Amino acid sequence: MAGNTIMMDFAERHRLRIRRDEDGTRIIPGKYGHLWEDDERLAVTIFGPGTTPRIWGNRRRACEAVGMELTQDGDSEGTLVFDPSNRGQARAAIKAAGVKRRRIMSPAQREAAMRGLALAREARNLPEERPVSV
Repeated sequence: MAGNTIMMDFAERHRLRIRRDEDGTRIIPGKYGHLWEDDERLAVTIFGPGTTPRIWGNRRRACEAVGMELTQDGDSEGTLVFDPSNRGQARAAIKAAGVKRRRIMSPAQREAAMRGLALAREARNLPEERPVSV
């Protein structure tokens, strides 16, 4: 994995998707915030229109309980920094931000999905006029 950043290694290890933010920063987006790279560590920022002071406080306390360092503390938003190699901190950060993991399909699930896709493509390519059965 030469040339990968800490975030890329973290995302691969935990089956997470990386996106680019409006300013070009790599982030791992979630429902309640996002994870981003801060020097040699990763940070989780909790924010959003649905984040109340109570929700932020609960998430902040859960993250601090596993040893994450609070760097910004607002009324209903904030940022905590964590060590990506610490499994407990990583799990707490992923949960706090509401990040969904990528799904890994079994061979049977993949085969069923491919059959369904093939049927859908075949149905789309049928001629417009089909005989109506009575």
